[in-house]
Amino acid sequence: MEEILKLKASDTASLEARGEANKKYGIQDFDTWVKRILSRINCSSVLDVCCGTGNQLTYYIQMPCTTNILGVDISKDSLKIARQRCEYLLSTNKKLTLKCCKMEEMFDDKEIDRQYDLISCFYGLYYAEDVDVIVERMIDHLNHKGVFLIVGPYGKNNASLFEIIQKHCMIPELVIKSSTTFMQEDLILKLVTLPGISVDTETFVNPILYPSPQAVMDYWQASTFYVPQYHSTIQQELEKRFENHDVFVVEKHIMAIIASKL
Repeated sequence: MEEILKLKASDTASLEARGEANKKYGIQDFDTWVKRILSRINCSSVLDVCCGTGNQLTYYIQMPCTTNILGVDISKDSLKIARQRCEYLLSTNKKLTLKCCKMEEMFDDKEIDRQYDLISCFYGLYYAEDVDVIVERMIDHLNHKGVFLIVGPYGKNNASLFEIIQKHCMIPELVIKSSTTFMQEDLILKLVTLPGISVDTETFVNPILYPSPQAVMDYWQASTFYVPQYHSTIQQELEKRFENHDVFVVEKHIMAIIASKL
């Protein structure tokens, strides 16, 4: 089951659909929030793990301080899109390298196995085979005063949608964990035990206002917790909700963990 979820999580079309829905119907600007965090980080070399279709890579290329940016992802299709998105942003003093591999194997590659000023992972670290091991390896690959930036969901993320779905079917444990407890109960608790690391957090809430049952269904179908046999049941439930409401609100609760090497 976990392997199926990981495949869906890295599926390029699903990634694009989820991101598009959040931008189209969301009230707050996630990109602005991330860029505000990055503006406080001085980095020349960057490793972006689980880089997907390149959202964060485009941020890093546009930062004046960066010179070497390396993106790693398990999906060749996503990396192809990332390359297309980033190429026109590159200047003569910027180098972009993209590698297709599992995060557990990335440091076996000599081109990746070096030190960085910033190592980031957005929406992906919870799929690691052994989170403790991969976190320690990433920290080991940071330069002095380097930053480990992890962004992901937490707390009441997707709570209203989960409530409807769980009335009718089970949501996989990995989905619930990655969406609600991983950042605080797994990642922060691990990072605070590591010597020479300071840990800060920032949070962000983006209410997504879905205007119709179909808009919610489109998101659910692109998610890692879609269950086809309950499609009609959930759609009927949503249609009843919309009889009395103009929108269906799903809040995205997001946390950034900024771990700095002292």
